[in-house]
Amino acid sequence: MNCFTLYIDNKAALALAKNPTHHDRTKHMDIRYRFIRSEVTSGSVNIQAIGTGENVADILTKALPKAAFEGHRLGMVVFIV
Repeated sequence: MNCFTLYIDNKAALALAKNPTHHDRTKHMDIRYRFIRSEVTSGSVNIQAIGTGENVADILTKALPKAAFEGHRLGMVVFIV
């Protein structure tokens, strides 16, 4: 079985993914969003917390200062052709 690590900077998402029990506050979530939880439970996916400053995916979702943008771009190993 192949296992990969998913880094998450959102503590609430991390808690939901790691806790397989059903909560009343999350009953509105569609079944397709519970896929990650089932993969974590089965051991196919390992999730770990990462600091917001270290999350290179922020380059895709947030406006960043130039230094952070350039650092994250290098961290993602993006090739410009």
